[in-house]
Amino acid sequence: MSPKSQSSSSSSSSSSSMSNSSSSSNSSSSRKKIVVLVVVVIVVVDEVVVVEGIVVVVVEVEVVVVVVVEVVVVHLVEVVVEVVVVLVVVEVVVVVVVLVVVVVVVVVVVVVVVVEAEVVVVVVVVVVIVVVVVVVLVVVVVVVSVVVVVVVVLVVVVVVVVYSSSSSSSSSSRSSSSSSSSSSSSSSGSSSSCNIVVVEKIVLRSRICLTENARTHASHGRTDDINLGITKDQN
Repeated sequence: MSPKSQSSSSSSSSSSSMSNSSSSSNSSSSRKKIVVLVVVVIVVVDEVVVVEGIVVVVVEVEVVVVVVVEVVVVHLVEVVVEVVVVLVVVEVVVVVVVLVVVVVVVVVVVVVVVVEAEVVVVVVVVVVIVVVVVVVLVVVVVVVSVVVVVVVVLVVVVVVVVYSSSSSSSSSSRSSSSSSSSSSSSSSGSSSSCNIVVVEKIVLRSRICLTENARTHASHGRTDDINLGITKDQN
């Protein structure tokens, strides 16, 4: 009889220790999560028009990035840094891909429409301008991402502070009734989490103009007659 009772008690203690370890691992795994739900890129070539020897290509790009973050209030700063990094990396990659698509479209239009021009000269000019535009867009994307994330996090912090203060006052009133209820409420309050949803939409509109007169001077190495301009509108 006695050895059977000893074996049963040891098995129950081991199962309780396993449940404790699983609960601790669950609480540590639910500390913070970053999930990029949607990254939508829409590239539309609005128009390709030749008016009085000028080739105009209008490309419109729309990017929607949605990031959902589950955070604990204590680790809010670390999660903000990670959200900014995710947004910046995603948007920089999207901008670079979009500009590569724009360059390919421009080169195709030049080859098809302005056949007699030196394609190498036009490609060099387009690449130089695209590099400058990439640098400017990366700076703009970083600034916009930081501002959006900071504003969202400030709003969440205010809501969480108000909610935590109200919950702490209610838990303190409950603690006067019984010590066990106060300990359970404090443990539940430490594991409270909140959700941050960041939605950022970027619209890029590129207008690229090429004059057909570039073919008359391309053989002499002159590129000043190439009217090449890129305008960006960001919403």
